[in-house]
Amino acid sequence: MGRTQPANLRPVICFMIVTKNFVFLHLHKSGGTFINQALLNYFPDALQIGYHLPVSELPECYSHLPLLGVVRNPWDYYVSWYSFQLTLKQPTFVWRVFSEDGRLNFSQTVERMLVAGEDEVTLNRLRELAPETFLNRNVNLTKHCLPYLKGQSFGWYTFLFRRMYDDFPVHFLKIENLRSEFYAFLRSKVEITPELHSFIFESPKINATPHDDYRAYYSDRLARLLQEREAAIVERFGYAF
Repeated sequence: MGRTQPANLRPVICFMIVTKNFVFLHLHKSGGTFINQALLNYFPDALQIGYHLPVSELPECYSHLPLLGVVRNPWDYYVSWYSFQLTLKQPTFVWRVFSEDGRLNFSQTVERMLVAGEDEVTLNRLRELAPETFLNRNVNLTKHCLPYLKGQSFGWYTFLFRRMYDDFPVHFLKIENLRSEFYAFLRSKVEITPELHSFIFESPKINATPHDDYRAYYSDRLARLLQEREAAIVERFGYAF
């Protein structure tokens, strides 16, 4: 099948997207940009709502719709997040706090992210820099999102995951099999056009930050710490280092 795509693809922006058949919730740095572009360009009814917003912000009138989300290997998540921040001229306040404005290396930064819930100094600094309201950029956290992390023994990625989905019933795609799982999900909901089929299986990667194999970034100690702190996601989705 030849590649056929719209002449002018709509820009890639990290929205919560509502269609008449389901709602897509875009978890930060977890493969959602690809799905965003597919929905915005091939679903005429796709409605953009907010930016990296959690299910708690979904308008009540859409609460009856099934939810779609994406998850990724937590070890890979931190490498992708860290590599992406290095490309930004103005890194996020989250990066500024955890890396001490870039003075800490990958291992030091990620260790702080894994134990943030038990580090009152770090949490206070995050609250100090976080905005009062959603600004619709970056990870889109506010001061009011952060208290949930206090005293918790899980890592930053589990915090973002729980904030995004809040124990709601969600159909999850794993980023490692994103195209095939997305295709299978859509087949259960809609008729897939040749153009959409081509986009899913033939389009290049979108918004992927170059980096080495994630395993090269971890010491044995850090890999074990992540295993402990992100255990809920690791065990639920069968991930391994």
